[in-house]
Amino acid sequence: MIAPMENVKQVIPAPLLVGAAPFVALFAFRGTIILLILIALLGLWGLFQKQWCFPSSRGWLAWTAALLIWCVASAVWASTPGLALPKSAELLGLGLAGCLGLGYFRALDGAAADRILLAMIFGLISCAVIALSDHMDGMMVSRLLHAMVGKPIAQGHAFSAPKASATLAAIWAVLCVGACWMRGWYRRAGLVLVSAFVIIWVTNSNTGLVAAVVGFVALAVAWWFPRAVRMILASCLVIGFAVGGLASSIPNTWDIAQKIRQIPPSGLHRLAIWQFTGQRIDERPLLGWGLDSSRALPGGEDDIPVTLKFVDEPREEATNCKPGRVCVMQLQALPLHPHNFVLQVWVELGAVGAFLFCGMVVAILRARGGADPGTSTALAVIATSAMVAMAGYGIWQIWWLSALWLSALVAVAVLQPPYAKAC
Repeated sequence: MIAPMENVKQVIPAPLLVGAAPFVALFAFRGTIILLILIALLGLWGLFQKQWCFPSSRGWLAWTAALLIWCVASAVWASTPGLALPKSAELLGLGLAGCLGLGYFRALDGAAADRILLAMIFGLISCAVIALSDHMDGMMVSRLLHAMVGKPIAQGHAFSAPKASATLAAIWAVLCVGACWMRGWYRRAGLVLVSAFVIIWVTNSNTGLVAAVVGFVALAVAWWFPRAVRMILASCLVIGFAVGGLASSIPNTWDIAQKIRQIPPSGLHRLAIWQFTGQRIDERPLLGWGLDSSRALPGGEDDIPVTLKFVDEPREEATNCKPGRVCVMQLQALPLHPHNFVLQVWVELGAVGAFLFCGMVVAILRARGGADPGTSTALAVIATSAMVAMAGYGIWQIWWLSALWLSALVAVAVLQPPYAKAC
């Protein structure tokens, strides 16, 4: 039996860290790394206290280990020396931290899981209120926080909440709504839903909006047909990686802009980036250019002609682009990464890395079997995360992977049957 003080140590820190995650995403999204480290320390404490239980399904670990070994090996043929090994070390450390937290969150009982869920709900709703208030009064809260850390924002300078807060809010909202629905907390689920879309609206994030819509649609369908959704996700993943090596066949942005009027300028630039990435994939299709080499691919820093269609006023008056007109601008071919996890894996790790990464994700999809509401929610969270990764951040960015680990930890805890002992 756990002593009262030990019980406090077990229950209080985890909800506090989870509840802080939405605030971190809103004001300092790279702080997700610190949150994961703190949770890993909590997991290490739980391991020594025998309050630790690793999930029984571990097939994904073998795939992950094989992928990490391939990442290390890519240093041998990497086009830019000195990138693959340091990034591999970061990924290894992040994986160990995540596994420590995973075992601890898995060992929490239903009552502790409810506290974690309530903490995440409180964080999302509070951040929505702050973000909306901040948006309406000229970002006063954000300016104050920047001033406190010695990086004041000049008066009159435009500033908005980071779009990362919207994408993470989409993922965590899908998770919380599903977990609330399992427990019959329908009003809380509605509040979380509204809060997520408030944050997305304030940040004006197209990626966050699409991810949220995809996630909630997947949640609704998976609630009734979880096995079908799992099969669809796995099929889309396999097909996506199969066609990822053909990205050089993407049509020219001029042709796309003329035929599809609804694509925003950022979307057209993204397509040009993907086409350029596909050309580099064609040069090294089997082994790739080496882990984390996207930031240093040949020609990546050069400017290429990109066709843009401005629906609103152009951002820079120096351009000749008029509202509603099609124009051509010189933009960077590859800013740091392809903004698509499939293409980044392909270009850096080649066909072998794409196979291993695809196998890892499929194993994760299979790790949660059955047709219970928790499984349905987990599948929806994976769909939301994949949508963000398809058009958002570099797949190896540590803050982004830390956020995904945080999502996985919360999911492991709150998607168990209520008040049931996990192990």
